[in-house]
Amino acid sequence: MTDEELVKRLRDKHCCESPNCNCDEAADRIEALTEQLEAARADAKEAEAYAEELEAKVENLTKHHANMADPRYWEGRYRDEKAKLAKAVEALRKLHHAVCGETGFAACVRLDSGLAYPWPALDEADEMTRATLAEIEGEKT
Repeated sequence: MTDEELVKRLRDKHCCESPNCNCDEAADRIEALTEQLEAARADAKEAEAYAEELEAKVENLTKHHANMADPRYWEGRYRDEKAKLAKAVEALRKLHHAVCGETGFAACVRLDSGLAYPWPALDEADEMTRATLAEIEGEKT
């Protein structure tokens, strides 16, 4: 017997012959519970669809983005950054030598013209480069 059939039977008062019958109240209660059940089913379907959408987003994120909780991610990043830093240090060292070294551009100009052309910015850059390279060399050990 379905809930609709039960409610119809209760409303027609065929279920009992008692003068104090509460069949209408029971039918009202069944109808209210049926509506609540249908609303809960609709909410459950909506929640299920939302959960599937979230699962798809999580799957997409794990496919296309590195897992930062994985220690290998950080080891790889540090290794990559260390390699990039080593290249940058080597390039800085070569540039510094080409500009400020004993056979660099500045030394050639100063040999030719003495100190007629003071280069305070070059001297400051030379000091900063030497200090930076020394600091980086200290960190490597």
